Amino acid sequence: MSLSIYPHLKNKKTKPAHWILVLLLGTQTAFSGLLFAQSKDQTYYLQTLKRSGYVFVNELNSRSADSVRQLAFSGEELQQMNYRLPPLPNLEKLLVFQSHGNRLKIDARSNPVLSLIEIKNHRDQLKSLKIHCPSLKTLQIYESSLKDLYRLKQTKQLNRILISNCKLEKVSLQKLKRHPSLRELSLMFDSLKTEQVNWSPMPRLIKLNLTGNLLYKLPPGLERWDSLQDLNFARNKFKEVAGGHPLPPGLKSLSFYDNALKTLPPDMVIPKQLEILDLYYNQMKELPEVIGKFKSLKILYASFNEIQELPEWLSRMDSLKALYVHHNKITLLPQYLSRLKGLEVLHVNSNYLLHCPEWVGEFELMNDLDLANNLFETLPLSLKKLEALEVINLRGNPFPEGELSSGPVFELLKHWRENDVQVVR
Repeated sequence: MSLSIYPHLKNKKTKPAHWILVLLLGTQTAFSGLLFAQSKDQTYYLQTLKRSGYVFVNELNSRSADSVRQLAFSGEELQQMNYRLPPLPNLEKLLVFQSHGNRLKIDARSNPVLSLIEIKNHRDQLKSLKIHCPSLKTLQIYESSLKDLYRLKQTKQLNRILISNCKLEKVSLQKLKRHPSLRELSLMFDSLKTEQVNWSPMPRLIKLNLTGNLLYKLPPGLERWDSLQDLNFARNKFKEVAGGHPLPPGLKSLSFYDNALKTLPPDMVIPKQLEILDLYYNQMKELPEVIGKFKSLKILYASFNEIQELPEWLSRMDSLKALYVHHNKITLLPQYLSRLKGLEVLHVNSNYLLHCPEWVGEFELMNDLDLANNLFETLPLSLKKLEALEVINLRGNPFPEGELSSGPVFELLKHWRENDVQVVR
């Protein structure tokens, strides 16, 4: 269960002890309107909500209170109810849309299991948000105009705050430390720059998603984020990563998806438990050698770069289970990659490979092999030995007609068909 809040909501200040003062917001009138720009868009949106199981306020009189689990209403309807929800003992999700004004209140004391509140499309400059909901677990705010996060008071169960497209001007993480249960914080597509955030350590946080901002350097003090396991810097403005900059010691997943990195520094401080590294859509001409020090790495995403060859040190990464290097400029699969005995997934599609080596058939655990969109004219029969294989992609290779009618490729296709392997052609 959770609580999520969308952009245009109206509020007044009140004093109950459990109110959650969530946001100080401010500068711009947000969202010009994907959903509400035209009346037909609004109608479609409301129909979508209804198909998803949401009940609207004007339908409550025709339903038993016990049957309502998802409730949606506009900010105007909320205001008419004096910001107090009707007693719905099984209500789990609340959606407030099309709100207006610079303050919003939600009184959910009569809803003991309400755990998700979403606020979407708040039209004005939201300056404060107060919520009284002791069971709140997830708060979501979309497409609003917020200056800053503010204190959330007495929300002992709150474990997720998800904010997206809210044009945040600044964020003080210090204000969120009062929430001992907070485990996930997402600030996506909010145009945040590194210096706009007060990076006060949050030692209990497990997941931090900063996708789609304007960050260009690592935040200070990350080594004090003791519990952080998932750190996402996708679609920011990183051109380099400073060497010697400590990362959270327990980090398991790190993403620099879609930045402008050309390499990683050789003195990068390596979290011992890192299992997933995402370098998709950068500007790397070679795999950074420091990756070879990631002894626990299981999944390496390095596709959509300009990599021309796979280095020898890669073969010493015994823990590696999945290697994604498609959409690069690789012309050869070197023999030493055969040492990666634990490899289960290999995606080398959309490169410039002419030859598929015999040793590719030696991966006993391989279940997903993508060879699509290369320059293969034949394949080795040793691929029959891939007993764990579940799916293979061969699309876009220039196999001659003879290969498909009677040659090795024909035999392989027959073998895979008999063994229920999914072949993509």
